Amino acid sequence: MTTRAAGGSRKTQPKSKAADQRARTIQDGSKTFFSSFNAPEWLQKKEKREEDEFETKEDRWDRSWDVPWGGPTLALGSLLWLVAYVSSAALAPLLVAATRGQDISQEETLTLAILTSQLGQAAGTVGALSLVTRGELFKVLNFAPWKLEDGWLKTALSAIPIAIISVAITAVSASAFGVDRISGGGSTEVVAETLSTTPASATALLLTCSVFAPWTEEIFFRGFLQTTLSKWMPVPWAIVSSATLFSAAHLTPRDAPQLFALGVVLGLTYAKSRNLAAPMAIHGIWNGSVFSALMILVASGVDVNEFLSGQGSVSWIGHLP
Repeated sequence: MTTRAAGGSRKTQPKSKAADQRARTIQDGSKTFFSSFNAPEWLQKKEKREEDEFETKEDRWDRSWDVPWGGPTLALGSLLWLVAYVSSAALAPLLVAATRGQDISQEETLTLAILTSQLGQAAGTVGALSLVTRGELFKVLNFAPWKLEDGWLKTALSAIPIAIISVAITAVSASAFGVDRISGGGSTEVVAETLSTTPASATALLLTCSVFAPWTEEIFFRGFLQTTLSKWMPVPWAIVSSATLFSAAHLTPRDAPQLFALGVVLGLTYAKSRNLAAPMAIHGIWNGSVFSALMILVASGVDVNEFLSGQGSVSWIGHLP
C-alpha cells in the first residue's frame, strides 16, 4: 500500500503480518506447484525415497559409528591394552603375595591377586585407550546407564534369551565336531579352582567376574574395537571381527565357539542400543549367574570340576567370558 506524501513522493506503508504471511504462502505454493509440474514423476519418487532414507538413517542398527581416530590409534590402543592385560596378570600375584607376606597358593591371597589383576587391567585399559584417543573414547562408545529412556535396558534383557539359545546351539554343534574334547581347561574350570565359600573371597570373585571383567572387556572389544572397525567395514563384519578376537583373547580353545557366539550377541546388542551399558549388563548378568550357580554347587558339596567335565554337550552352561 502506498500514499502520496507532501512534495508528490510516494511512501510505502508497512504490510500487516497477516498480509506478509499470505504473500509468503502464495510464493511458497507457487514454487511447489511449478516444481511439481516441471519434475518428472520418476525424479519425484527418487527424491521422496532419498528423504525417507535420510530420516530413517539414524534409526538403523547397522550404521557406522562416527570415530574420529584411525588405524594408528587402533594399533597403538590394542598394543597398550595387551600390555596392560599381560603386565597386570603377571605383576598382581607378586605384589599381593609380597604385601601379605603369604604364598600365592593361599586361598585368600590368590583371590585378592585375581581381583587386583582385574582392577589393574580395567584401569590400564581405560587409561591407555583414553590416552590414545585423546579423551574421545567415552564420547564415541556412549556408556550411559542412566539413560533408561533410550531403551537400552529393554534391549539388553530381551537379548539374554537369544544369548542363551545361541550359546547352547553353538555348544552342541561344537561338541558334534569334538571341540569339547580339546585338552586344557575352559574358562569356568579356571575360576572353579579358586572358588571359596568364605564371604570375603566369594565377594571378591563375584565382583571380578560380574563387574570388573565385563567392564574391561566391553570397553575394549565393543566400545573401542568394534566401533573403530566400522570405519572400514560394514557393521555386521565389525561385530564378527570383534567377537572373533574376543573369543581368542580368553585363551581357551575349547570354549572359543561359545565365546564367539556370545560375542556376536553382545555386538548386535551394542549396535542396536548404541549404549555400551546394554552389552555390559548382559555380560555381567551372564558371568554373575554362572558364578552364583558354581557357588551353590560348592556349598552343596559338589565337586565342580567333576561336574563340569561330565556335562558333555551341555557344557555351555559353565562358560565365563
